[in-house]
Amino acid sequence: LGPQKKPLVFVICMSTVYIIIFICGVLGNISTCIVIIYNNCMHTTTNYYLFSLALSDVLSLMTGLPPELYSIIIEAYPWPFGQTICKLRTYIFETTTIASVLTILTFTFERWLHICKAIYAKKFSSGFSRALKIIIFIWVISGLIALPYSFTSGVYYEEPQYPESKTCNIYNEYKQVMTYVIQLSTIFLFIIPMTLISIMYVLIG
Repeated sequence: LGPQKKPLVFVICMSTVYIIIFICGVLGNISTCIVIIYNNCMHTTTNYYLFSLALSDVLSLMTGLPPELYSIIIEAYPWPFGQTICKLRTYIFETTTIASVLTILTFTFERWLHICKAIYAKKFSSGFSRALKIIIFIWVISGLIALPYSFTSGVYYEEPQYPESKTCNIYNEYKQVMTYVIQLSTIFLFIIPMTLISIMYVLIG
């Protein structure tokens, strides 16, 4: 499993970077949400998508970084936070990642539509309610896609004879199946969206 304790220089450097990312990320994204909520002039389709992205970033940071910091500063293993936190962390992290990708893809499509197909966009667009429905749909779909990661992950012992090998990871019996799931996710939730986004921005340019 590698060294349980990290070298002091590594701990100081990585902890500093992680803490800066955490503070700036959480404060910046929460500020974005507050500004959008409390200013009527900010209630635009574009800002609804930005609000969704900001929310996704906050959830990712709050569920992802504290356990990472613990593993760097205190010890890399065993996993100390229990089964519920393990599954919840896995589910939220996967959901927010997928939601971010789909939100950026949808946001880019909206830009392409309004810039390259402006006449059609007027017929296609139906105000802010449509954007809200799309965002809700994205989060629901993301939550459903993330379910396999939560169901197949949990706390277990990598080596049963060693109590310190307790880890939060994909169960061994599901690792082969989840390898294919991760590969499909890479294709459909990274490569294809990235390709479509790149094409649309080239067309916009």
